[in-house]
Amino acid sequence: MRLRPIDPDGDHANVHGECDKCSTTLYRYRGQGDIFCDCGAIYNSFGQRLRDDLLTRPNPSEMDEDIDDLTGYEIAMGYDN
Repeated sequence: MRLRPIDPDGDHANVHGECDKCSTTLYRYRGQGDIFCDCGAIYNSFGQRLRDDLLTRPNPSEMDEDIDDLTGYEIAMGYDN
């Protein structure tokens, strides 16, 4: 998603852009984190599209310091079988 300032002459921290998946206009305001679209697409605060299953497949390495990032990703994706 390409983010553009809502008010080009004002605060550039408040932006909007069209969802790549459904073309709905999404807004991000100063201090807001990830952007969620009703179609299921998730964007970070810079407009980069994230995995649609980001919240349904949590990486266990985020909560357990004994699991490294790659192993956590493999567990989340089901590659550990």
